[in-house]
Amino acid sequence: MINFFSASNELKTLLEDTGLFKRVAILQSLNDVSVQKQITPAAYIVYRGHSVLDTAGQGSRVKYTQNYTVVFTIANAQSQNTADNLIDDAGGFIITVLQAILGFKLNNKAAFVPTGNDIAGFDNSFSYIPFTFKTIFTL
Repeated sequence: MINFFSASNELKTLLEDTGLFKRVAILQSLNDVSVQKQITPAAYIVYRGHSVLDTAGQGSRVKYTQNYTVVFTIANAQSQNTADNLIDDAGGFIITVLQAILGFKLNNKAAFVPTGNDIAGFDNSFSYIPFTFKTIFTL
């Protein structure tokens, strides 16, 4: 059986395989990422919806774009007032993770393409750094 949300599982595996995170999880909403739940560093995957790109054969084949946001969470107790230490901690490993995601191919095409302009959030000693990716799914 084809899984409409299989890209979320692919992202989860890619993130786990980096070995950089203590927790990698698929969540239902960005609201589910909260300070109370934090084990850091962590990566959370949230399905953000889809749109129809193309149809063929009177709707018998449909091409969808799906959007997934990956939120990286990092903590640094020294960052109570500024984000300086959080930015230093996050900068290097985010590059490694993005290279893994962007380098992943399905059928010789990039499986995940970055989109949007996500806004990072900082709360006490926690940093939430989101990246949104699109992928194409044909049914």
